[in-house]
Amino acid sequence: MRPNGNEYTEVVDNKDGTSVRLTSTIENMVTQKFEDNNKKMQMIEVMKNQKSKLGDELQLISLKYDNISKMFNLYSMAILILSAFITLFDALNLLVIQFMKTYNYTNEDLTAVDFVVNIFTLIMGTALTIISSVIRFKNYREKMEKFKDIQEKLITIKGNYTKDITILQLSDDDKTIDMVQQNMKENDNVLNSVNIVSEISNKEIVRFLNYMSEFKNKITEIKTKEVVNEIEIKKKLKDEMSKK
Repeated sequence: MRPNGNEYTEVVDNKDGTSVRLTSTIENMVTQKFEDNNKKMQMIEVMKNQKSKLGDELQLISLKYDNISKMFNLYSMAILILSAFITLFDALNLLVIQFMKTYNYTNEDLTAVDFVVNIFTLIMGTALTIISSVIRFKNYREKMEKFKDIQEKLITIKGNYTKDITILQLSDDDKTIDMVQQNMKENDNVLNSVNIVSEISNKEIVRFLNYMSEFKNKITEIKTKEVVNEIEIKKKLKDEMSKK
C-alpha cells in the first residue's frame, strides 16, 4: 500500500500471477464514515424522542383504562348489591306475611306490607336493569380489553426502542444500521395502527394532562425534600464529628 496525497494505492496479487492496483480516496472514506455516524445519531435521537412520546401516551392510556375499570367495577358492585337486596326483600316479605298471618293480622295489613315490599323490589329491579343496560351500552369490558391491548403494544415498542438504541450505541456497521432502520419502520407501522386520539376525547386528554402535571410536580417536591433532608442530616453528622 502506497499513499499518494489524499489517496492510497493497494496492489492485490491474483492467483494467475497478475496484479491489480486498487485506488481509493481517503476523503471519500472519511465522508462516508461521517455520514454513517451522523445517520446513526439521528436515528438514536428519533428513537429517544419516540420513547419520550410513548411514555406520555402510555400514561394517558393507563389513566383511561383505570377510569373505565373504575366505572365498570362500580357498576358491577352496584348490580351485586341490588341483586342481594332484591333477594333479601323477597325473603323478608315471605317471613313478614307468615308472621302476620300467625298473629291474625287483617288482610288489609297483609296487603299493605306486600305492596310496600313489592314497590321497593320493583324500584331496585328497575335500577338493576338500567345499570346492566348502561354497562352493555358503554361496552366497558370491550373497551378495557382494547386499551389493554394498546397498552401492551406501546410497552413492547418502547422496549424495542430501548434495545435498538443500545445496539446502535455498541455497533455502527451498515448491517446493524439497516436492521435497526427496518425495526423502526415496523414499529412505526404498529404505532400508525393505534389511533389514541380517537379513543380519548380532548376533554379527557386535558384532564389527564393536568393530573399528570400535578403528579410530576408532587414527585419533584418529594425528591427535593429528600435531597434537603439528606443534606441536613449530613450537615448534622459533620457538626457532631467536628465537636468530637
